[in-house]
Amino acid sequence: MSISHLFRYGLSLPLHVALAKAMAMARNRIKGKWQARTNRYKSTYVDPVPVSRESLCQLLHDFSPSHSHQQLTLLHELSERTLAHRFNLLGSGWTDLNRRQTPSVDISTTANAARARDIRAQITPPYQAIDWHTDFRSGYRWSAIQPSPSVLYGHEPDVDIKVPWELARMQHLAQLALACAHPPPDAAADQQLCTTEFQNQLLDFMAANPPAYGVNWVCTMDVAIRAANLILAYDLLRAQDISIEPAFINEFVAAIRAHGVHIVNHLEWHRGFRGNHYLADITGLLFVAGFLPRDPEIDCWLAFAVQQFVREVEIQFHGDGANAEASTGYHRLSAEMAVYGTALILGLSPAKRAALQEYDANNWSGRPALEPGPVAWSKQFGPFAEVHFDRLRRMAQFTVDVTKPDGHVVQIGDTDNGRLFKLSPVVLPGSVEEDHLQHGHLVAAIGGLLDDRKLLDLSDPAFTGETEIIRALKGPWKLRGNREALPSSFVPPSDPLVAGPVTASQRLNIELPSTELLTGLRAIAYPEFGLFIWRAERFFMAVRCGPVGQGGNGGHAHNDQLAFELQIDGEDWIADPGTYTYTADPKRRDQYRSHLAHAGPRLQKAEPSRLNLGLFRLEDNAQAQCRVFHATEFLGLHRGYGTPTYRQIKLGPATIQITDSQGGWPCPADTMDQTTVRTARELRDHFAPSVSFSRGYGIRD
Repeated sequence: MSISHLFRYGLSLPLHVALAKAMAMARNRIKGKWQARTNRYKSTYVDPVPVSRESLCQLLHDFSPSHSHQQLTLLHELSERTLAHRFNLLGSGWTDLNRRQTPSVDISTTANAARARDIRAQITPPYQAIDWHTDFRSGYRWSAIQPSPSVLYGHEPDVDIKVPWELARMQHLAQLALACAHPPPDAAADQQLCTTEFQNQLLDFMAANPPAYGVNWVCTMDVAIRAANLILAYDLLRAQDISIEPAFINEFVAAIRAHGVHIVNHLEWHRGFRGNHYLADITGLLFVAGFLPRDPEIDCWLAFAVQQFVREVEIQFHGDGANAEASTGYHRLSAEMAVYGTALILGLSPAKRAALQEYDANNWSGRPALEPGPVAWSKQFGPFAEVHFDRLRRMAQFTVDVTKPDGHVVQIGDTDNGRLFKLSPVVLPGSVEEDHLQHGHLVAAIGGLLDDRKLLDLSDPAFTGETEIIRALKGPWKLRGNREALPSSFVPPSDPLVAGPVTASQRLNIELPSTELLTGLRAIAYPEFGLFIWRAERFFMAVRCGPVGQGGNGGHAHNDQLAFELQIDGEDWIADPGTYTYTADPKRRDQYRSHLAHAGPRLQKAEPSRLNLGLFRLEDNAQAQCRVFHATEFLGLHRGYGTPTYRQIKLGPATIQITDSQGGWPCPADTMDQTTVRTARELRDHFAPSVSFSRGYGIRD
């Protein structure tokens, strides 16, 4: 542990924040030591018991894979790298993660060591173990015998705990299983190779990562995503009638149950705002409880997950479909959970639907409480209200609207590459590197769930495989009354605009290269999210103005109020730079959150909201408010600099006029400084963003 690094970070925080973080670290260390003492002589694994393949619920109904030739080629390429244990995660580049020596069994407790040896003995040679505990960008390795509550992160400079977490989500295994669905000519050999690799990786992971120990049981969200991916990969293999050994099935079920136990005992629930972490916990638990054979405990898990899922989707998404965390990246992640969780629930087997009527809430002792049964269920909408499906459709429409003409979404707030599944990988041209800003698969998934022809027509044909997986997951359910989502609208505030004298003002004129750029221009408002968009076939402009998300916590928001993004003919004239990093480099994280990284109004180096309250806290000091928005004009203000700061944007056929005013509005045109730019380079030079563009977590241009 780098004391100097922690000390420097602590000095950057207010005293009360630094003390709170120090106390939390101390509590976790004490909790970890207590866990190590109480578990000293017992196993934290779930013991395997004989279970038949038929007793496990099949989540995919009549699965018929239909990936495009391009997608299949990519899946096979990625699968070859998975077989070779080469991974490219969070900007690492393709890295060989084979451990050169077989891991020893220096596992946490004597009982765990014995169990780990039994699990590892089932691995089929010549498999090489994967190093699951390392940030392979920095080379730092966490101990496998450290109790998870006391595992440190953010304690060493340039060390990122998200790297092993991302690997351990095992999203590559579902891709491997999909590649089996369309094998190359030597089908039998290829399918057996992939199946053996799937089995060996699961056994390797569980042997190296006993539950409750090490880096990969720290974050419940990652445990839940791993469980969902393991189950989906298994079900994809089973749907193809691929033979799996009974002994492995017993171990697999034990591993999945261990994941369920961990999720239930470590829910990331809070009485206030609950974000994507808790939604991931619940979605992962849905997959676990929907898959495992019925018993009183599993029945309660399922009922709890269904109840909480229905509630959380309503809480975590605005009525216009946009996610409540003020981030387009986290909108994708949470909407993936919403559509896959919905499909799984609607496709539950009759036995599992019976469990929702028969469970005994007295068997649940967790927090929050499980409501007594039965869970209400209608033939038309399952446990959901009709508005749930309208909200899903709006989620897809939001993704369509924030996607620029070049196919990439505008980056608002944090982008950490987070996904539930990666079933339709997209790579940058001429490479095998993931294109993190391509979100079209989400539109295809929601279109498949709702059988919405309009959404399916808007999605790329490359994502038909995602559509078919969702359809297989939901089974025969059909949405009746296929209503279209109502268009989003903006209602201006009714209170009068009151402002003081103008203290400073300036105008930026952007001369457009063609008077035809705005042909077919549409104005689209998402006031609850805080995004206002103009788009045409060759033109895209978005203005950020609204809440910081997370009920005011702003954990994934940036100081970007009144900043804009502009793309013309597929070229970014000015773009939000993204995120780049979290705990590995606090100084760099704050640089990407800073107003100096965005094309917003500036008052020298002052920040509209403080950046020293922690890496995932941003007060809503700005209180940004849109006052006017229509086909050719935007007027908004924020109060982050103490007095009102205004920005007006007016679109004309040949010029975009951006006027900033400090203190009051309107401002006299004859007293303001004026600047004219005619090219993308001149516009970027005018704002001179303080950081380079990041198209994904850990990546900088």
